[in-house]
Amino acid sequence: MPQPDAPCACGAPPEVVRVDVVESRRCPACDATDERRASYDLLRGEMPPDLSPLGTRARRKLSTVETVALASPATGTAPAVEAPAPAPGSSIGWLEAGAPAPADPTPALGDDPDAGLLPPNTALGVYRLQGALGRGGMGVVYAAYDTSLDRRVAIKVLNAELCRNAQFIERFEREAKACAALSHPNITHIYAIDKARHYFVMELVAGDNLADRVARDGPLAPPLALDVVRQTARGLRAGAAIGIIHRDIKPSNLLIDAQGQVKITDFGLAKAFVDRNPGLTSTGIVMGTPLFMSPEQGRGGPIDQRSDIYSLGASLYYVLYGRPPFEGDSPIAIILKHINDAVLFPERDAVPEPVRALLLRMLEKDVSRRIPDYDALLADLDRVERGEGLSAAAPRRVVVVAPRSQTRRRSLFKVGKLSVARTNLKLGRRDKAKSLLEEAVGDVDAATRNEAAVLLCELFEGEGDVEGVRRMAQTILQDPQDPALAAFAAWKLADLDERAALESLRQAVARYEAILRDPPDELPRAVVEAQLKRLRGQLSRAEREVGATQVVLGSRGA
Repeated sequence: MPQPDAPCACGAPPEVVRVDVVESRRCPACDATDERRASYDLLRGEMPPDLSPLGTRARRKLSTVETVALASPATGTAPAVEAPAPAPGSSIGWLEAGAPAPADPTPALGDDPDAGLLPPNTALGVYRLQGALGRGGMGVVYAAYDTSLDRRVAIKVLNAELCRNAQFIERFEREAKACAALSHPNITHIYAIDKARHYFVMELVAGDNLADRVARDGPLAPPLALDVVRQTARGLRAGAAIGIIHRDIKPSNLLIDAQGQVKITDFGLAKAFVDRNPGLTSTGIVMGTPLFMSPEQGRGGPIDQRSDIYSLGASLYYVLYGRPPFEGDSPIAIILKHINDAVLFPERDAVPEPVRALLLRMLEKDVSRRIPDYDALLADLDRVERGEGLSAAAPRRVVVVAPRSQTRRRSLFKVGKLSVARTNLKLGRRDKAKSLLEEAVGDVDAATRNEAAVLLCELFEGEGDVEGVRRMAQTILQDPQDPALAAFAAWKLADLDERAALESLRQAVARYEAILRDPPDELPRAVVEAQLKRLRGQLSRAEREVGATQVVLGSRGA
């Protein structure tokens, strides 16, 4: 349409007869977008709405670091969060005297990307701000110059609303001090904390965060992605050693410099932020980033280092495939997918099978089946890089079977012998107890013999005496007297056979590896490598599945 001040070709001034309004919306948590269009025919008297409030309406972004307000499943949308009016004097202490003081350093929604930011050359003690590097729910990160030590640093100025919460500030200071004590090459080091102005000074990393790197260059090659996970796991392990859980591991919180070194940001500070409203509160608030949030965190359940391992797995998926493992049109939809949906891989998947297996272990929904700690994760990374299988997973389930009580009466002497054996076990006299139980195993009474054999089986299993366990299981099977006892003994023998086969596989792999170190001329190296690869695959599956189910005896009759 011609501009209003430009005449038509015929020379007559144009008039506006219709107005089309396109309203574009974006979810700040998951980046889902939608557009709403409306047309207004001015000749019919239809008037468009007054859009001027959009320029002045003070709304605060829902960052993915920040609280995700969960709407009802019926609406599937998160309500806008109105920024509260600044408390009287809330800006005091943020800046040096005479410098401009914004009401809230967290930017408002609007057309101006610099809204709410502190201007360059703002003085914070001995530091001079040089420009904003990024912003999130906890505040804004600036590049700055340290005039006292002649170096560039990064400064995170906390959100003024958060700073009005005394409980948060107390937690923040405690966690920040703990993080400042951390000295690890994969953690962004904290240099100083200013309690009065509520900012902290940290190492300035010259590089990208992984989210920006993937957005610019595409997914990472598997070796580089695994190296990122390895470095991150080392940093997280250092934090876990002093009891700090990050709780917001995601690609944008992982920086990588030109030399490929990974630095974890916001380490421990996320915990201070989360503890302000832990878990799922009565108002329906979950803390964390839905795209990379563990199922237990989404439910508002207890959190430990395994939750960070899940988030690290989701980040690994992102850097390998260029997208998170689960996406949706609202935060609650994404959280529910983390809780309920299976992890799927693209049809054309160039990621090696061992790496996909590692992803599945890190993204286990059942915490007890997930990789338990960082030592285990680092060991699995070593196995993946060597082409071997992952470490054995924890048992999936334990089945308890209960034998029927013995109805046949036994002599007081025989019952007394077992009772004395149990007493010796409680007193730690294992040798004496074993001697009495071995005598009872030779008894002609099947019930007495079986009960003694069960007790000895448990003793031998605790000591790692495989042959002792096998002998007692075979004793029970001679006359089990009860289907539960028969099942228990047969299961023990089968489990021993399975573990013996696993050990044979390990020995076979070791022998092929010895051949491969110095193969004879007549034996092609490729033949040995193919055989070794096949056996390693079998070994990997066997290690994951052995002991997946255990059968134990419940209460036994006297």
